[in-house]
Amino acid sequence: MAELGPPYNKPPITEAVIDLRVTLPEGTSVDDLRRLQARLPGGFAPPVDILEPVQTIEFHQAKLAPILRSTLSHQGFRFAKMDESRVLQAKVDGFSYSALAPYTSWKGFCPEARGLWELYRDTFHPGLVTRVAVRYINRVDIPLKILDSRGQFKLEDFFNSYPHITEKLPHNTMAGFVMQVPVPQPDIESMLLLKQGVVPPPNPEVFSVVLDLDLFREVRWDPGDDKMIWDFFDTLRERKNAAFEASITPTTRELFN
Repeated sequence: MAELGPPYNKPPITEAVIDLRVTLPEGTSVDDLRRLQARLPGGFAPPVDILEPVQTIEFHQAKLAPILRSTLSHQGFRFAKMDESRVLQAKVDGFSYSALAPYTSWKGFCPEARGLWELYRDTFHPGLVTRVAVRYINRVDIPLKILDSRGQFKLEDFFNSYPHITEKLPHNTMAGFVMQVPVPQPDIESMLLLKQGVVPPPNPEVFSVVLDLDLFREVRWDPGDDKMIWDFFDTLRERKNAAFEASITPTTRELFN
């Protein structure tokens, strides 16, 4: 969704995320994070465990090949609003807050995230903020009725960045695609991960492509420096808007109005 001008009538955002990675004091356990539940405002469901995969490699003298083991590590808790419109994640390495569709505006979403971040910060006292990020996941639904006579459409009609298969191949029609490109943003010392790919459509009348914009910066900031942190989130949001608008064509904008 572009917020540079008037908002779109049908914004394509499926999820917006504000994320801060931190270092917590030594000895802080995952169970300690459960204490946040008592401080949250009303409307949040009971916490759900966040389990993330961890792989280890074991070497044994009696065996030629190493053994790869996969386990699940308890990293924190997910606190969702009863209506699933918002999701807070409190983890041993950070905080994130998500707004799910229908997304309204940064002016509403950002203050919510800031207030919950302050609860997390003041409860667990992180020593440093090590990474700040905004991520916007957009699903562009292209009506099948606009396909050409061959039942196809050109990606370049809808996106300014897209994968291209050379015409030198005898068969060069894509059945789907996944693309991820890191795009440095040196003027704000950040990185944009631009991700696109075909995803399952919400109904059989459209062809859906995800446009995922993940913009982040590695930092070493004082968690109490609210001006530094939140002014920079505004900067990331503005750059995200510019990246979104640069990624789509006028034909795509028409789909959102």
